[in-house]
Amino acid sequence: MTPFRYRLPLERQRAYHAAFDSDAYIVDFKADYESGNLTITVERTADP
Repeated sequence: MTPFRYRLPLERQRAYHAAFDSDAYIVDFKADYESGNLTITVERTADP
């Protein structure tokens, strides 16, 4: 199996990382190793 790799602009990487560490967003990663596709879904949680 080939290692899965992805490249994003630094600004986008930082945005995804900030969302992942935040309670205000839910971040889901789905990797399709066969095709090499990575899907990142970012959803805002309901306001408290």
